[in-house]
Order: sequence, then structure tokens, then C-alpha cells
Amino acid sequence: MKQKNQGLWTIKSFVIMLVVTFIGVPILIEGILQDALHSLFKNDLYAGTATGFVMAAVFLSALYGLMVQAGDRKIGF
Repeated sequence: MKQKNQGLWTIKSFVIMLVVTFIGVPILIEGILQDALHSLFKNDLYAGTATGFVMAAVFLSALYGLMVQAGDRKIGF
């Protein structure tokens, strides 16, 4: 019997990624961490660059974590 392709995203993983993207990052990283990095570096350019790096790491980590969690589904290219 042929197995139906379940797709890459489930509703649960999609909602988790939306929460990370639209709630977690703006509140935690852009709000709290940005101010802490600005007081640490005393420079807007360095604080903004570090904030962007942390945001990229959070996005990629969340996406990678969700895709590893989806390891039981066949993911093909």
C-alpha cells in the first residue's frame, strides 16, 4: 500500500514557529537583550549586529529543532 505524503509541517510545529517568530523574538531578544547588549557594548552598531546574530541563531535553532522532531516523517527533496 502506498503511504500518503504527510508534508513537512504539522499544525503543532507551524504554531510553535509562529510563536517563536512573532512573540518570543520581539519580546525577549529585541526588547530585553537589545538593551542589555547596548549597555554592554556602548555602541548601537555592535549591539544591533549582536542582536541580529542572536536572532538568526534562535530562528535556525527553532527550525532545526522542529525538523529533527519531524524525523519520523520522510523528508525528501
